[in-house]
Amino acid sequence: MWRIILSLVALIVVGDALAQSQRPSTRSREQRQNQPDSPLQSPAQPSPAQPTPIQQNPSQPITSPPTSPPVDPQPSVQPPITVNVLPRPKTDAERADETQARQEVAELNRKLAEFSAGVFYAAVGLAATLIFLVITAGGLGIFAFIRSRNVKASIASANALASESNRIAMVNSQQQLRAYLTARDLTVVIEREFSATRAPGDSIEGRIIAYAFAANLKNGGQTPATNIEINVSCRKFHRTIPDGFQFPDSELFGYGLIGPQDELLTPFVRIPATDFAAPPLEGNWFFWGWVEYNDIFNGTSRHRTEFCFAIERNRLQSQADLAITFKPHSRFNAADRHCLRSVHSADSRSGSEKGLAAGT
Repeated sequence: MWRIILSLVALIVVGDALAQSQRPSTRSREQRQNQPDSPLQSPAQPSPAQPTPIQQNPSQPITSPPTSPPVDPQPSVQPPITVNVLPRPKTDAERADETQARQEVAELNRKLAEFSAGVFYAAVGLAATLIFLVITAGGLGIFAFIRSRNVKASIASANALASESNRIAMVNSQQQLRAYLTARDLTVVIEREFSATRAPGDSIEGRIIAYAFAANLKNGGQTPATNIEINVSCRKFHRTIPDGFQFPDSELFGYGLIGPQDELLTPFVRIPATDFAAPPLEGNWFFWGWVEYNDIFNGTSRHRTEFCFAIERNRLQSQADLAITFKPHSRFNAADRHCLRSVHSADSRSGSEKGLAAGT
């Protein structure tokens, strides 16, 4: 603002100085006013009362037309004398004032140019600042959009990870707590004839007529096994089970429920003594079967356990009885997806319902 005020003052001062330089001096005007305007008389007719013209400028002589011989008796009108009025030489003070005025004008013009340049650069800087702000605002908008999208993606990923972690934790908890059924060993029951009594307190054991075998199923989990279905078989082979044997099912089924850390016997397979213990003890007997069950957790699949035992017989020399031992076989001993066959019954009906359905 102050630069604009200085520019206006400088323009006023310069205008006043130019007006004074173009104005004629008072002294020159007075000399022109005192100079006579009447034409000069001819030298042929001098006037005794008219004085000799005074030279206006000593540095320039007054020129007069040449005198012609008097041919015409009538006097001719002479043209006016041309007088060149030279301007009065300027004094040192006036020249100093003019120099100072020109310097002030030049200074004001320079300041005005600087001010104009400053305004121009300020406008350019303001425009650049506005462009930078627009670009910055756009960049911030894009960054905010990308950041928001990344945050949403991170939240979705975190939720998915949390859901997956919860699912894994639930699966692990279910795996730790669910029911696990395994066949520990076999139980043998010897069937005899009625005992004979010789005297009070003295009895004779009857003859063995059959051997009954069942597998001991134990629930090693922390929750019950429900909807249990069991199938068992027993057969004699010459030496061992052939490699291509598929362990077929029998008609002997069983059902039930086993609590945590509890046991259940499978249905018994009865073998006559004449087939199992009659000498010579040739061949080997094998007991196999499977058990399928559900756990108490919703959405889980039905489980399956397969088992197979080799029944080893040894005749005791001191007695007529047999020494019977059980040894797990290399095949048909697995659980769930490692089983030889898939789940036999995929439904979740109870054993009694299946029995009723089979009976109908």
